[in-house]
Amino acid sequence: METTRPTRNREIHLESVLATSELAERTGRLPDYQAESAALVGLARELAASPHTILHKLCEASLTLCHAHSAGISILERVDGEEVFRWHAIAGEYAPHLWGMTPRDFGPCGITVDRNAPQLFADPGRYFTYFQEVEPPIVEGLLLPFHSEGRPVGTLWVLLYDRSRQFDQEDVRLLTDFSTCEEQPDGKRHVVAGSVPKAPADAAAGGRQRTYPVERCGCPSSH
Repeated sequence: METTRPTRNREIHLESVLATSELAERTGRLPDYQAESAALVGLARELAASPHTILHKLCEASLTLCHAHSAGISILERVDGEEVFRWHAIAGEYAPHLWGMTPRDFGPCGITVDRNAPQLFADPGRYFTYFQEVEPPIVEGLLLPFHSEGRPVGTLWVLLYDRSRQFDQEDVRLLTDFSTCEEQPDGKRHVVAGSVPKAPADAAAGGRQRTYPVERCGCPSSH
């Protein structure tokens, strides 16, 4: 089966779903430094004891401290000569979509990596129409570039599916800390990307046949 390229809503402009500027206008909640410290210590221990599960633990920490409905990490890969983002870790309601992938050149992940800065998206399905096939629909998505050796190799993201709360600058601060969680107590940076698990053979092979709209294996996509 040929891969179906996603299409954009030609009647909607990217700027209508890109809400990053709103972060500066929102009142941020007070930091919970005790919970954050406990999470960072737990991540450092996880990295030392079980590096192959560090990305999942990172997602769990992001989910909890950001009060999100899903959290995940997308890593840039090349599949059949095409650059894609693949979900390497997910916590929350989108967990069944682990190992899914979408193209680099059309979606929130690609925009975040290209700009190398936090990006906030509001109702992204209005522009990135393939998100309309995903349940529950995304109301807000906050993405930060995920770095290895000083360059962005993917994104760390959190999602909301209703309007009971909004992401704010405190979430940006937390995710910034988590996206550099490879810094150990010795002050040296250790490459988290070295702990990135490879996609199972069936997922990698199935990716050639999957359409880009998120199905059983889904992923926030690219630029």
